[in-house]
Amino acid sequence: MNSKDVRNIKSAYRVLEILEYFDADHRTATVMDLSRSLAYPQSSTSELLRCLTRLGYLQYNRFRRTYSPTARVALLGSWVEPTLFRGGTVLKALDGVAEAVGETVVLSTATNYVVQHLHVVEGQREDAIEEHAGGHESLLHSPQGQLILATYRDTHIRSALHRLNAEEPDPERRVRIAEKVDELISLRRQGWIIAPEASGDGSGVIAVLLRACVG
Repeated sequence: MNSKDVRNIKSAYRVLEILEYFDADHRTATVMDLSRSLAYPQSSTSELLRCLTRLGYLQYNRFRRTYSPTARVALLGSWVEPTLFRGGTVLKALDGVAEAVGETVVLSTATNYVVQHLHVVEGQREDAIEEHAGGHESLLHSPQGQLILATYRDTHIRSALHRLNAEEPDPERRVRIAEKVDELISLRRQGWIIAPEASGDGSGVIAVLLRACVG
């Protein structure tokens, strides 16, 4: 076994240990917390955490400098024992909608100012949209992202829009802050959005907010 293989195995082992660390009732952790607890070098710990954040398994609080697991971690592998892990209200609802309409149904959330797809139920129709868990979309320019932005407090919406505008390289895709805030406040009251030709292949998207009281 060459040195590269050894490094890859070590990295895979450490990723699993990091996830198990959070599973042991640690809600958040800093780089130093994990480095000390797991006896990893600080530099490689930081690199692994950034990688897991990019993949959507962790989210980073840049004010507290802490990491915490996302819902994608909880949903990972739920298909292995469906009678044990797929009994939740949300996953049942996704399965039911997909079966009723034959289209692809996606559960999405916001992670680090992008929309991340946590769980996908593939549609059975021949022309159903192809999507994958872990996929990302623009928080500002996707139907799901706009619905999620609409749930933020007004001051947070403004802050998010300023940041998203600043990070948008295409001037044509930047938005007028005041107009967009008003649009999102209206969308918040509505709770759903229909966007024809919103997906990459030109298909339409219907996005609906899941309320906290679901169940």
